[in-house]
Amino acid sequence: LLRGAVGALLPILVTGGIHMDGFMDTSDALASWQSPEKRLEILKDSHVGAFAVLGCAGYLLLDAALLSELPTTLAPIGCFMLSRACSAWAMSAFRNARPKGMLDAFAQAAQRRMLTISCTVYAVLCAVLWAILGGWLAIPCLLAAILCAWYYRHMSYKQFITGDLAGWFLQITELTLTAVIVIGGKLL
Repeated sequence: LLRGAVGALLPILVTGGIHMDGFMDTSDALASWQSPEKRLEILKDSHVGAFAVLGCAGYLLLDAALLSELPTTLAPIGCFMLSRACSAWAMSAFRNARPKGMLDAFAQAAQRRMLTISCTVYAVLCAVLWAILGGWLAIPCLLAAILCAWYYRHMSYKQFITGDLAGWFLQITELTLTAVIVIGGKLL
């Protein structure tokens, strides 16, 4: 349990919580069931809503539970790396809701070709790590990351793409990859 709790909090401590903040803001905006314009206003609001708190608490509980069930402590490193690589790639590949927002500033500074190459290298490194640790787990993990990116693109084009939604995507991808490793490990 302690390993799971520390593992759930470690990414927040390392990143300063910026991705979890995006997850929480997006949880509030999506749960409002308002128009895309109103959701963008909710994302700009600095106040924390009930759905943000519920989403964060639920996320951390599920993440801690999954991490406590992992067969090895090295597997989350791949989840951590691949979720960030996918988020960086999506930032440069997908359109943004706010042309002058923080996500757009990062996307403009990124060299799309080099970013795609580096994200591919990270994906290969994660696949090798998972293949070494769990054999066949590399394939479902990569498929899960692709499905998360597909869902993110589909949802974000329907809703909005902002830096907050990029943080939401990163957190969802990280949690999904951890779940795939835990469930895959139980099936072995």
